[in-house]
Amino acid sequence: MNISRNKNTLAIIGLIILMGLTGCNGTQQEKHNSSTQIIETAPTDEITTSSIATPIPPSIEQITLYKYITEEKWTEAKKYTSDITSHNVADLELLKSYIEIRIEFADLSNSNDELKLYEPILAKINKLKLEDYSGEFKDQTTKFVEVFQKERNDYYNSLAEINEALKVKENKKLELVTWNKIENAINQGDFNTVISETVMLKDTNKDFSALYNFAESVVSGQDGDDDMMFYYLNEIPIDYNGKFSDVILEQKLQMKNKEEWKEDYLNQKKYKSVKSTSEKEAESTLPSPSIGMTADEVINSKWGTPKDVNKTITEYRVSEQWVYSNYRYIYLEDGIVTAIQY
Repeated sequence: MNISRNKNTLAIIGLIILMGLTGCNGTQQEKHNSSTQIIETAPTDEITTSSIATPIPPSIEQITLYKYITEEKWTEAKKYTSDITSHNVADLELLKSYIEIRIEFADLSNSNDELKLYEPILAKINKLKLEDYSGEFKDQTTKFVEVFQKERNDYYNSLAEINEALKVKENKKLELVTWNKIENAINQGDFNTVISETVMLKDTNKDFSALYNFAESVVSGQDGDDDMMFYYLNEIPIDYNGKFSDVILEQKLQMKNKEEWKEDYLNQKKYKSVKSTSEKEAESTLPSPSIGMTADEVINSKWGTPKDVNKTITEYRVSEQWVYSNYRYIYLEDGIVTAIQY
């Protein structure tokens, strides 16, 4: 009986010890699992936090200045930039220069001066290199440069037209004086004076052309050069009926009849036409003018030497407008082509 009780007691004690050991192992396993989870998740949390970049908000100075520029309030923008001490404004120095350029351009555009100097502003634009700028106002600055260049080109074109009109007016005055000199020279047999008085206008006036060729033929005949004498006389159509046509016709009919002069005139024109065609073929191998060419390269291009040159000299550079026929223009800065208009 006592032995049986003792066995039961021992069994109970053993069961309690076993349960205690099992509980300890479970707690240690939970602690181990918990520790493992912390080790695994902690680095993940750290990476996620560090990968989030906090944007830097624009400064009050930048917001205000950008607003002035967007609204094209250049006077306010210039005054505001003088008060800015913060460096927290993107492209601040470039924008200061750009604002100055816009103010100068507005003053020049609104000026009533007959002579306008666009070249100092152009020099500042080139120095600023706005073509390389890629900031907030890229579109605005690009558009501005286009507007500036158009106004500058239009101004030079208007100058060219004014100069052309003045030349026509001066030529008319010149003609009145010249005709008196020509008439006196012919009456006195002074054909060298006739040549000097007609040579500048022979390509624009048929009367000057006829008298130039007539005078050259007389001088050639006096020098004993019969070939050139006939050549110059043959340049005058037999049916010419302008100034001094009676004197010219009388001289021609002393050498040949009208039919012979007509035939020689047509043959001479045909020869010159063939020669001109060959010259044009040679010209076709020449390059067309292009941006970046030097002045010499332009002269040796298809366009050749200009009819007129308008030059502007400033302390920064030399700007030129080369004028060609049919309203064609080439613009050069310090001898380099920067624009072509046709």
